[in-house]
Amino acid sequence: MDIFVFDFDNTFVFGPTVEEGKEKLLKLGYLPSYTSWFKRKESLDTSLFDFKINKDLLEIYKKPGLKILSTNRVKKMEDEVKSLLSKFDISFDHYSFDEDPKYPYNLDKGNKGDRLLRLIKDINVNCLYFYDDDINNLDEVNDKLKTLDISYELYLVSKESKELKYDTHKFS
Repeated sequence: MDIFVFDFDNTFVFGPTVEEGKEKLLKLGYLPSYTSWFKRKESLDTSLFDFKINKDLLEIYKKPGLKILSTNRVKKMEDEVKSLLSKFDISFDHYSFDEDPKYPYNLDKGNKGDRLLRLIKDINVNCLYFYDDDINNLDEVNDKLKTLDISYELYLVSKESKELKYDTHKFS
């Protein structure tokens, strides 16, 4: 079975940057918060911000296979993430959120590699395709996948322009 794993923020979904989001919330009268942007429910509020799906990754998403959304957003944001995706008629077979308190967002490169290994441990993998905008996540996942006897391709996704183009890089 082919498995397609997509990061959420700035990979599969494009929304406001942290700076843009915080600036808009302040202008709207929201109080400053010490909570990480990615842990704030307002960061996914479609009445406040515009979101776009990466059209190139949407075409890949449509291919047959198991679809996994892997994000370093915390588990308490699950409803907001799923709600936003549902507005685009998108759902995944599995969702992987940061649930381990010893790996807070953006510290020690997260734990996407370990979470991915737990998800695929009992699956007969033909090829795994992993898309993320963070090279640290790709390095970590690459280190974990090297221990398995499976074919895989890792892609670094970047938002280069308003046309939502991305570059791809294969790890061998």
